[in-house]
Amino acid sequence: MGEQFFTVEGRRMPLSAMEGGAFYHGTVAKLEPSEIIRPGFDKNFRQSSGEDVSITSYYNHALHWAGDVARKKKSAKAYVYEVEPIGRIQQWNVGLADFARKFHMFEARVKEAKVVKLILEMDIPAQAKRRSRENPGWWRAVHRYVSPRERPLTELEAWVRDVAYGIKNNVSGAITVAAEEMAKFVPEGSVIVPAPSSKAGGYGGVAALADRVAQLSHGISAALVSRETSVPSSHERRRAGGHGLPVEEHVASMKAAPGLEGRKIVLVDNVAMSGSTLEAMRVLLSGRSPDVRAVVWAEGVI
Repeated sequence: MGEQFFTVEGRRMPLSAMEGGAFYHGTVAKLEPSEIIRPGFDKNFRQSSGEDVSITSYYNHALHWAGDVARKKKSAKAYVYEVEPIGRIQQWNVGLADFARKFHMFEARVKEAKVVKLILEMDIPAQAKRRSRENPGWWRAVHRYVSPRERPLTELEAWVRDVAYGIKNNVSGAITVAAEEMAKFVPEGSVIVPAPSSKAGGYGGVAALADRVAQLSHGISAALVSRETSVPSSHERRRAGGHGLPVEEHVASMKAAPGLEGRKIVLVDNVAMSGSTLEAMRVLLSGRSPDVRAVVWAEGVI
């Protein structure tokens, strides 16, 4: 069998052009070199209908997968392994890298993979106490956001934080990674609405995040809520010793644009601490849609 080729954003590229040249898998299973990972193994990262093994060339993705399955299995340990795919590789999510000279295989599927070596063994902290009120149920977070001011971060928590800041600063790689995970919780065909930043007229990278989530979920992106008057940012309020801005003050500083009545609406943001920004957006949009929900990359905790 010759070298396998993949279609990456319309370009035909060989496996040898994959950034880094290695594949990874995240799990809570302690494995040894040369062990074979097969579909249906209970402690792998989620599988595709139990028929494939998920692998990635993007190390941070494997890190996320390991933490994800550890939380679901309530495991105190998680592991990232370098693996060697066995058989043909089915591309699942790819993206160009290095000025289109290389590509990332964000996720691929294979029938089996052989463990090459252990890359990382990490401790999974117990569920942290929430900083804010209990999540009301109409919005959900892909991850927990832990501040390094509270305690030293695990490698997974540091990565979640880096992605959150990457979204804020409109870093395309961070937006791609977050959108892929967030889109899994978005009903197909929804209207994706970015949360405005604290500054009047601003959205930061959340607007690009909404665009990408809409693309992945076959919906449309629409900035239906804007910030008309600047408010103190969460960082500014924290430095002043204050807490989250009340919902009423957010509502007073925002304006909702007309249109798109009757559609499912999904609000998106990089981080939700108190949830008051999302709640204010929901107040402004609830009259035009019976179904307003939200998905965020991370929910703040302590």
